[in-house]
This record gives sequence, structure tokens and C-alpha cells, in this order.
Amino acid sequence: NSVDSSTTVRVRSRAGSIIDSDDNNEEDGKDTEWRDVFHYPYGEEGGLINFCPDDGKTGYITSSLGRETTALLKVDMMTGETIEEIYCNEKANVGGITLQRDTKEL
Repeated sequence: NSVDSSTTVRVRSRAGSIIDSDDNNEEDGKDTEWRDVFHYPYGEEGGLINFCPDDGKTGYITSSLGRETTALLKVDMMTGETIEEIYCNEKANVGGITLQRDTKEL
């Protein structure tokens, strides 16, 4: 995690690692360029709840982008594309999200 000079918080997340069993080197993208998948400007709310149980290809997030309250979304973690709007309410933010302990399903 880091903060740049514009006070933008940048969080690095991933669902898993690729381990080379011969020498236990972890390929974690240290040499790849960073790119924004989700960006929440000042005044917007949102964030990653958890990765979905599909090897991290999708994730559950909350987001207020394009709306007055936060919604619970399932998104593609590589593109940021919304796959499914799970829940939203125009009068209240999403909160108190519970995942099944073993399967990570809602």
C-alpha cells in the first residue's frame, strides 16, 4: 500500500500467488506496470469486500460510482467491468456483508 503526492491511496490486492516449486520464487508482478482497475474520486465510496471463489477472477465490491448510495457488485478483477449488481437501494448504503466462511459465497 502506498500514498502518492496527491494523497491518492493505492492498494495492491491479489487472490493468490504463482509459486515455482523448484525454488519457491513468487511471481507477483513486481516488474509489471500498475494500472487502475477501480478509482473512487473524492466523495465517492467503495472498496473490495473479497475475491469470489473462482481463483480471484471476480470479486465482490461496494461502489457509489454513478449513484447516490453504495451498491454491492460482482466485478471482473482484470477489467473492472460489473458482471452483476447484487444489491442496491436508493435510500441506504450497503453494509454488514457476510460471506460463508468456507466457500466465500454471500
